[in-house]
Amino acid sequence: MENRVKTKAQISIELARLRRQNEKLEKTTAKLKQTEEAKKAILEASRASEEFNRRLVEESPVGILYLDRAGKITYENPALARMMGVPEGAKSPALGQNILDLPPIQQSGAVPLLKRALAGEDIAGEVFDYRSLLGRELSLEAYSSALKDKQGRPEGTILTILDITEQKKAEKRRHTLYKISEAAQSTQNLEELFRSIHQAIGELMPAKNFYIALYDQENEILSFPYFVDEYDKMPAPRKLGRGLTEYVLHTGEPLLASPEVFEELEKKGKVESVGQPSIDWLGVPLKKEDKTIGVLVVQSYTEGTRYGEEDNDILKFVSSQVSMAVERKRAEEALRQSEERFRSLVQNSSDIITVLQADGTISYESPSIEHILGHRPEELVGKNVFEFIHPEDTQKILSIFAEGIQRPGFFVFGEFRFRHANGSWIYIESFGKNHLTDPVIRGVVINSREITEHKRAEEALRSLSLTDELTGLYNRRGFMTLAEQQWKLAKRLNSRMLLLYTDIDDLKGINDSQGHQEGDLALVETAALLKDAFRDSDLIARVGGDEFVVLTMGVPEENANVIMGRLQSNLAARNAQGDLPFQLEISTGLASYDPTNPCSLDEMMSQADALMYEQKRSKSG
Repeated sequence: MENRVKTKAQISIELARLRRQNEKLEKTTAKLKQTEEAKKAILEASRASEEFNRRLVEESPVGILYLDRAGKITYENPALARMMGVPEGAKSPALGQNILDLPPIQQSGAVPLLKRALAGEDIAGEVFDYRSLLGRELSLEAYSSALKDKQGRPEGTILTILDITEQKKAEKRRHTLYKISEAAQSTQNLEELFRSIHQAIGELMPAKNFYIALYDQENEILSFPYFVDEYDKMPAPRKLGRGLTEYVLHTGEPLLASPEVFEELEKKGKVESVGQPSIDWLGVPLKKEDKTIGVLVVQSYTEGTRYGEEDNDILKFVSSQVSMAVERKRAEEALRQSEERFRSLVQNSSDIITVLQADGTISYESPSIEHILGHRPEELVGKNVFEFIHPEDTQKILSIFAEGIQRPGFFVFGEFRFRHANGSWIYIESFGKNHLTDPVIRGVVINSREITEHKRAEEALRSLSLTDELTGLYNRRGFMTLAEQQWKLAKRLNSRMLLLYTDIDDLKGINDSQGHQEGDLALVETAALLKDAFRDSDLIARVGGDEFVVLTMGVPEENANVIMGRLQSNLAARNAQGDLPFQLEISTGLASYDPTNPCSLDEMMSQADALMYEQKRSKSG
């Protein structure tokens, strides 16, 4: 009986031991299963990461290639293959080749920078020209990073290549616009202006044979004030005929006339041959508002020089600036003729001569005032001259006069509006000299003449300019002309843009407390701060009295804080300087152009303007 009990106890102990072993086995099995699942998850995550990185490189719009230590190309992504001119789906002939041995690379002049990259030097933003397999001339920007093994030894190089061809072209076109604008201001006459325009366009495209035709609508005469050609002489002014020039003049549209296009137009009776037949004839209209005032033309006589749509786009791009430059120069010549007539008038009639006492009382007035301003001299003597000056001009002229009477012999000058006897306001230009201490004169002698026509012509000229005289930045007209081109380029390239709108806080307060000279200084300093904060390639303009706008292309939206930080840092550094007459403060608004959700340039400006005023209100609140 006792042995039997022990046996049962032993069996119970054994069963308990077996249960513990089974539980341990189950736990071990579970751990193994978890480990396997973890390994599987890690492997899948690794594969997903590898696939993500591969897709990132494959789908990147930026060219990427890997070089081994010797410079052999072991990989290039599709973007680089397209850049190099490799047909879609074809294997790149460069794979497996040493990059330094490739003829296009040797011809590009990129060999020195590639040798430095292979030697382990990091290349950052170096530009070189490259001719693709399809014959396209490219501007490329290179970046490199050395690959190293765990021991830090070089095992290869990653090259990143950006195609900046369109950006370079845009910069070149913008530079051409600037040169034409400068020529409009610096040249003495139309002939010099046309020569400068020819030279500027010749930097963008073949322009050996080039002419400008202008149409006088009043007399219905077509003239050729500038004409450079290998075969034909300058045509005489003529009535409109059926040449290609007249065709563009009538249609108001650009025309690229290859021999086939010309033949088709000739068959339809729309044009006829004039002068030496050309291979390609390219003409664009010159317009003033909605009227065509002339035609800008380039043409070629050899198969080696052919024009295409890109050349057409270039001429269309510069035509508006050429039109403004021509109109500006015409206005200048009209102003010059007007001034010549004015000088003749002055020589044959006396200026208004006025003698003023120290308080501005008129003590003498010459008879010529009646002819110019309608007042009889005796009606004005004894009255204060400031009663007849326009209220908006009074303070300025008072300041000039007050300075002049403190210094004997001192010359004073001013432009202002004087009330005519009929109540209208006439622009007057006055020169004065202090003779208060002269015992004979005992007054300030003022010589005055009417400049109303001159002021109107001056305003007309100012409206044609692209730049702001005070700050040297683009004005609103200049900004809108160039920004519209940048917007079209961003739309075509699916590129982002940022637009900053800013104005000076309380500029009126600076003017009132410090004077307009300090107010002008605030505008100039703001322009300098913007130029320091942004790139040379960005468009910066003064678009209103105290308002500025900046358009920057190719900058990611996340970099906006960096730009704004740089601007605020520059502003803070300026305000930290000692002995400043005023603190400069600005309000800003920032809008972006997203190619996936495009908007117009006007919409960007309105959005940035609204954000700027929201910031300004928050300051005052």
